[in-house]
Amino acid sequence: FGLRNGPSVYQRTILRALGELAHTFVISYMDDLVIVSTTVEEALDRLRSVLTVLTNAGFSLNLKKCSFIMHKIEFLGYEVSAGQIRPNLRKIEALTSLPPPCTVTQLRQFIGLASYFRQFIAKFSEIMAPLYRLTSSKNNITWLDEHEKIRNYILKQLTSEPVLMIFDPSHPIELHTDASTDGYGGILLHKVDGRPHVVAYFSKRTTPPESKYHSYELETLAVVNSVKHFQQYLIGRRFTVVTDCNSLKASHSKVDLTPRVHRWWAYLQAFDFEIIYRQGKNMGHVDFLSRNPLPIQSSKAPEVGHVVTVDQKVEQKRIDFTELPSNWLFAEQQRDEEIKNLITKVNNNDLDEEVHKTYEIRSGILYRKIQRNNRTRCLPIIPRALRWSVINNVHESILHLGWEKTVEKVYEYYWFEHMTKYVRKFVDNCITCKVSKPKSGKIQAELFPIPKVSTPWHTIHMDATGKLSGKNDTKEYVFVSIDSFTKFVLLHHSFHIDSSSCINALKSAVSLFASPTRIIADQGRCFASKEFKEFCDSHNIQLHLIATGSSRANGQVERVMSTLKAMLTAVEVKEDRSWQDALNDVQLALNCTVNRVTKTSPLELMFGKTGRPLNLVIPTDEVANINLPELREQAIENINTNAAYDKHRFDSTKAKVAKLAIGDYALIENDERSQTKLSPKFRGPFLVADILDGNRYLLKSLNSNRTYKYAHDRVRKMPEQEIPIDLNSDSEEDESVVESNIGFVNEEGIIILDECDK
Repeated sequence: FGLRNGPSVYQRTILRALGELAHTFVISYMDDLVIVSTTVEEALDRLRSVLTVLTNAGFSLNLKKCSFIMHKIEFLGYEVSAGQIRPNLRKIEALTSLPPPCTVTQLRQFIGLASYFRQFIAKFSEIMAPLYRLTSSKNNITWLDEHEKIRNYILKQLTSEPVLMIFDPSHPIELHTDASTDGYGGILLHKVDGRPHVVAYFSKRTTPPESKYHSYELETLAVVNSVKHFQQYLIGRRFTVVTDCNSLKASHSKVDLTPRVHRWWAYLQAFDFEIIYRQGKNMGHVDFLSRNPLPIQSSKAPEVGHVVTVDQKVEQKRIDFTELPSNWLFAEQQRDEEIKNLITKVNNNDLDEEVHKTYEIRSGILYRKIQRNNRTRCLPIIPRALRWSVINNVHESILHLGWEKTVEKVYEYYWFEHMTKYVRKFVDNCITCKVSKPKSGKIQAELFPIPKVSTPWHTIHMDATGKLSGKNDTKEYVFVSIDSFTKFVLLHHSFHIDSSSCINALKSAVSLFASPTRIIADQGRCFASKEFKEFCDSHNIQLHLIATGSSRANGQVERVMSTLKAMLTAVEVKEDRSWQDALNDVQLALNCTVNRVTKTSPLELMFGKTGRPLNLVIPTDEVANINLPELREQAIENINTNAAYDKHRFDSTKAKVAKLAIGDYALIENDERSQTKLSPKFRGPFLVADILDGNRYLLKSLNSNRTYKYAHDRVRKMPEQEIPIDLNSDSEEDESVVESNIGFVNEEGIIILDECDK
């Protein structure tokens, strides 16, 4: 396949050389590098960094082709300056220099060149509709005054330097969509100082089956395809979808959907957005696009600010085995020096007799005889350059089944040395498998018990229950606080689960026992809010938020939650009073009964006093004498003993942790509660910015400065970007003695594969 892969190889090389710079302030497309900065000083500093990196990597620059400290540049066919983008004047001159078309060919040339600038002209499809109709003529066309007016209007719009805004994720993002039986359209907008600024337009003609859809399905289709079209801008970011279909907004939370719509919504679950309804009279800007769409086969012009990535170039160069000529394997074997030499040895009988029996040449193609799973096969040998493509073709054809099924399917058609090892590494690095498949096998995790102190109310754990009762407008919750040492529980009833309610619950506890030294809570919005953090800081309270999805880090309160819900359910079942009236009795019951870990009740450890429920009948009023210091000393010993036992029990059932390193890329596990069954199981990638204690990581988004805190068992390492042709096997032996590595040759000259290769 020669130098067809040259552009993608060069792009990958320049990105590797730039490293982290390519994800911060350097935009790279082939041999064009753009360094972005806001001041001259910053520009010079960043230029120095880039030149140092490129020099160390062995690159050289042509000074005549370099420009420095520019306020306006030409990049990818556009004129870019100060956050705005305009058409390239050279291309506009080429358009204006064309005479009025006289033939269909000339008309198509004009339409093709004008379409390059279509994202700069609103209503482009509607304006150009009469010219599109002229292309149906066979030879010459009749150029009327209305056609010339359209041509002049397009030229006027372009020569007046229309401006679109470069995409900036720091501004609010809106996607306006609309649909009709003719087509559907979308407009990507930014809201800057309350005013809309267009980033890019999108329109597409409906297919004959789509044109018969119900209007509700068409509106949903408009949203889905608009999101797909602009997905490079929208994925991983919060945005707003504006539509004139009120039913579409309701279906966001609807359960009973048609299979087609359910499939569309399953795709949309991977995006973070809200839907706003706007009356149709206010959606005319999108309505033009939906009723005057681009033809399905029309070429799509590049969107504003869009840079073609390495992944997209590789996708275009991927080998399609369905389009290869019938002699492709023969041609590739002839290009492989190793196989050519082996064919020569087979023809000249230069190999050992036993080894020679395992080879066969058919129509110039070298085959290998093997026996696998009690079946004899004669399989063509795949050249090194095609191994990745062959395995990829098989793996995708069986819809990303596991490595064992993939290798069995490959062994039905192909063979090459150490194939099982190669296939396993390939599947382990398949990005589709990593994103779509859930975790299996033993979880890589380790338990880290929180060090305990023998001081009451030093460390408390907090959490909030889900909705316990009430209608949509009158929900009721309970905030739970538990002392880490004494296990003393405080329950606080609330009608809301926001930051102010959380602060009130803490204030109620502080009024009884003063401020704790440390609070441990999850990443719930009420605990992670700015107001709650400020309240803790003002009272010298250390707030420790556990990693997302790691409930075991807040295990004490999670255990109380389970018991609390069971007790409140028992109260409701009995029906003699409400759970709200029984909440204080539930709190007392939890605090006056013996804890499994401390071997004493929380009341005894907290106050040195035995407690009893109000309705409990006892034979005597005699009060037991309690030695509080001795009781607490025994309790802390019991706590440490139990923590050691729990750690051993937990760690013994888990796999060894293969830690990530700073600079690695990782995928984050999606929460099943907010996903459909067919949603991706992981999302990302994210950069490992820091390694925290307890096998936790601080992950940074590649699209923003937002960071996430996740435990090791909730992340998955990002696969390697490429599979090397050679797997650096320890074996360096010649092909003539390969039987010693993979099996042995029987009397018929057939390789019997060892178990290690199966």
